[in-house]
Amino acid sequence: MVSRTGQMGRRSLVASTALTAALVLAMPLLGCGSGTGAGGTGGNAGSVGASSGGGSGSASGGHSGSGGIGSTGGTVGSGGKSGGNGGSSGGSGGLSGSGGAGGNLGGAGHGGTTPHQNTGGSAGGGMPGVGGKGGGGTKGGGGTKGGSGGAGGHAGSSGGATGGASGAGGSAGAGGAPSTAELLTTLGDAFCTAARTCCANTNYPTMLGDCEAKFQSRLSGLAYVAKGTETIDNTALAACILGYRATATACAFQPLEAACKGVFHGTKSDGAACGKGGVPNTGGAGECKVTGRATVCLWTGDSNVSTTTGTCLTPAHGKLGDPCATSCAKNDDCVFDLFTSPGYPTAVCFEDDGLRCASDGTSSVCAPFTATGASCADDISSCASTDYCDSSQKCSTGATLGQACSTSGPDCVQGMSLFCSSNDKCEDLGFAFDSTCGGTPPFPY
Repeated sequence: MVSRTGQMGRRSLVASTALTAALVLAMPLLGCGSGTGAGGTGGNAGSVGASSGGGSGSASGGHSGSGGIGSTGGTVGSGGKSGGNGGSSGGSGGLSGSGGAGGNLGGAGHGGTTPHQNTGGSAGGGMPGVGGKGGGGTKGGGGTKGGSGGAGGHAGSSGGATGGASGAGGSAGAGGAPSTAELLTTLGDAFCTAARTCCANTNYPTMLGDCEAKFQSRLSGLAYVAKGTETIDNTALAACILGYRATATACAFQPLEAACKGVFHGTKSDGAACGKGGVPNTGGAGECKVTGRATVCLWTGDSNVSTTTGTCLTPAHGKLGDPCATSCAKNDDCVFDLFTSPGYPTAVCFEDDGLRCASDGTSSVCAPFTATGASCADDISSCASTDYCDSSQKCSTGATLGQACSTSGPDCVQGMSLFCSSNDKCEDLGFAFDSTCGGTPPFPY
């Protein structure tokens, strides 16, 4: 995890023979196709009618004798660009004798890609004698953006007695998930709301009049998405929106980093070119696929030259005594640009393994951290990420949010956007500062 001052760009790291230092820079809608639905059969002597696009089929009943059996309504019409209609009607009952039974349920119309109303099948009642009961239309399936439900079945026509009851209408389809474009707009609204609220609370001067309009142009990761070298995870993007909404109330900076992790994902494999040289150069670590605990865009040429690029690399996982380029702290994403020279080490030492990349003045190797309470006089950077080298030159545990601190110690833990306030407690640096109050979002990056 890195401090607030390191959030305004992507991370880079410059390596030399003796010392390495970390620098912070660095749905579609479906349902197309034309539907076809077949009409039902009528009475015993009736012929079958067919329809395309969910049209109606009709059948005539028998001419004499006992009434024809009620026909089955049209089957489901598959959704085309607009919803196909269900079967239109059941077949008629027999012309004479006792009344035919009521028609069965009409077919369901499936919603298409745009919200059109789908018509349910109508039910035929028996013609003479006792009226058939009206068949209820089944509901139309919702389209991708929620087509209307099918209409109810028509009432059975009256025979000698009571007519059929009306069928119930179908329900509407459910809406789809928001698109990436919609989420980005919502993210901009959430950031700008947080910036206006928090900057006003601290009387920090602002330049937020064009905040929403220019938000996406100020979100550094989107330039890589436009090139196709990064993609966006919508689930992580939605979590980032929630993080900004919480920030508008708490005005805290530290929780936002965790809320906005994992939004952008690189698409380039190891060995692929990343970044672009020039003055300034354009870092490329974010373009690389994360396949291990650390991922780098390795630069071994002159990064000031416009034709120079880096190379995506999953660096070796350093072991005790291995030559190394840098360290990876606990909870850090460890995705960065590494600027070095051909032949120099690129391995990374991990705090998770109890190792750091230590320099003796001529070379760097993976070495253990100095234990809490032990001397750090020889190397003040040898303490673990949760410790610091105190005034007595011993590694001491740092204070966290809300804990006591002072100029004489303990210090607040580094890399967590904390400071020791005038009331001698570690406090969050807050969301109101130059960049945020000027309309530049710190996350996601």
